[in-house]
Formats: sequence, structure tokens, C-alpha cells
Amino acid sequence: MKRSILLMTIFAGVALAQTKTPDIVLYGISEVKPEMVHEWYAAQTALRDVFRNGGQEFRYVYAPVFATKYITITPIPDLSQWDEGIPVQKMMGGEAFEKWATQARKGYTSLTRVAARFTGLAIRDAPGGTLPILVLTRSIVDPDRTAEFEARLKDVVMPALRKAGVKRMTVRRVIFGGAPTEYFITRSHSRMAEADRANEVVRQLPRKPGLVLSSERTVYRLYQPASFTK
Repeated sequence: MKRSILLMTIFAGVALAQTKTPDIVLYGISEVKPEMVHEWYAAQTALRDVFRNGGQEFRYVYAPVFATKYITITPIPDLSQWDEGIPVQKMMGGEAFEKWATQARKGYTSLTRVAARFTGLAIRDAPGGTLPILVLTRSIVDPDRTAEFEARLKDVVMPALRKAGVKRMTVRRVIFGGAPTEYFITRSHSRMAEADRANEVVRQLPRKPGLVLSSERTVYRLYQPASFTK
């Protein structure tokens, strides 16, 4: 009996660790030259083992479906990692990084880095594994109504989405690289039809005039060869 309880405790701890949401993540948003897409994929795939061996919990690379840019998502365990430059440069070593960066820069016309902090709002009902479809909603909120916005997500939007079958959703607020009242809201789905049903649920919810100043929704597909999760 004691052995059974011990095993249950261990497995529960593992499950909790796998579902823990990092406090800060880095969104890398790249505009890639159409003729250089394969080179960009190769450059991102080359980083997979660098990040994994460097101790990162995950790194996701997404290709646009209904979007124009490519996105990577990487946790930032500690912002002090950026005190001396780009962390991946230290992971790779100066010479190797410069060689990689020279090739990578040929593939894109712009790169924006956005750091965003977890708000505590999330749906994590799905089992382990990464779902292939990512819906990203970027909303800039009235500076005087951010608490109202988060309350609405918690009390109105998230219950409706959970009832509609959404299994994963995370809400983060920008701290660097964008508007200070901008939110990155991500939903993960197995299929596009699920994403469409969730969009319809959100569309039918009552609106709060003036709460959201601007919003855009884009859709991406996971590029598995360059992505990993521990």
C-alpha cells in the first residue's frame, strides 16, 4: 500500500512538472523571404539540440497557416540570462554562433523579439504532447481597463471555451518588445475545425465597447523537426 501511494505521488509530481507554465516566454517573430523558407527551417532545426542540451524545457517553431510571419516560442527561466547578450550565443560559443547567424540572417527580412509574462490564466486540460495548431490572438487593451480585461477572460471567455472543448489556452502580457498593455493569447488545437469552433464561441460572446483597442488573430502549424519538449 505504501509503495502504491509513493508511486502515485511520484507520478503526480511528474504530471505537475509537465503542465507547469513558465513565467516568461520569448516570442521570436520572423518575416522570412519566400525563396529562403527551407534555409530558415534548417537554421531553426540546427538550434533544437543547442537549446535542449542547454537545459531549456521546450522550444516550439511554427509555420504560418493564416499569417505572414513565422514564430518561435522559448521559455526564459531568468531574465538575467540576457545581461550579457543573446543566451543562445553563449550556448553555442561565439564562433559557432556567428557562423550560424550569418546563414540565418539570409533567410529573413525582419526579426522581432517579444517577452511576455504569464498572467496566471490558462486552460491545461489536455494530456501530454504538443498539439499541432496554434491560434495566436494579440490584443492591445485600454490601459485603464487591463484588470477588467483579465477578469472577463477568466469569468466569461475561458469558461465558454472550456465548455466548447478547448483543452489548452494561455494568456500572457507583454513586458518587453511590444505595447505595455498588449496580451498574447494562445490556444492549441488538434485540428483546424476545432480552432474554427472556438473562434465562433468567442465571436458570440457579448462585447465590452472600448475594452480592446486593437486585436489580430493568426494561425500557425507546428514545425516538428525544429521543436522539442522535455
